[in-house]
Amino acid sequence: MIRKSVLKIRQRMGIINGCRIFGATSIEFRRILFSSYVIPIFTWLFAIFPLFSDCQRQYLSHFYYTYLKRVTHNQQWEDLLFAFLAKEISLDNRCTRYWSKYLKSLEGSVDGALLVEQLAVNTHRKEWLSGKYKVHCLRRSKRFIEHSTVLHKCLEWYEDNPLTDSIAHIPVDDIELFEEFPGTF
Repeated sequence: MIRKSVLKIRQRMGIINGCRIFGATSIEFRRILFSSYVIPIFTWLFAIFPLFSDCQRQYLSHFYYTYLKRVTHNQQWEDLLFAFLAKEISLDNRCTRYWSKYLKSLEGSVDGALLVEQLAVNTHRKEWLSGKYKVHCLRRSKRFIEHSTVLHKCLEWYEDNPLTDSIAHIPVDDIELFEEFPGTF
């Protein structure tokens, strides 16, 4: 799935780079095209982003910044410096915002109530399998394999990645020092 998404993004970036109005293009125009044609592909990955491995998440984050830097012609900058200077939100932060909105929408919905009910049944079953509660006429299987649900894995990722501002706050004094001594940083 990641490969297909990356391939689609590369194809659309080729189209974006080929778009010219009267023989020229501007950063604002390419940025609008990027937001319209590339960001939706990343948005499809938000729901399953917590299920990816750390390596896959880092790859996608770097890929996101790389193509965003190509749109603005700033490939020479590091990802974090680019995020700070362009005031861009990281892919991790976009996914965390998505999950925050998703969890808020689940609070008052029927689906959210069903998930809470399923969680209660699974908790009761787990306690019964561990031997805390006894239910007559039912036999415990010793072949029960512990597993966590997809939602549980996503919620663990959400708790580990709090919603924060991905743009670093650097004091003005440090920026002035950077201007005076650029070779030391």
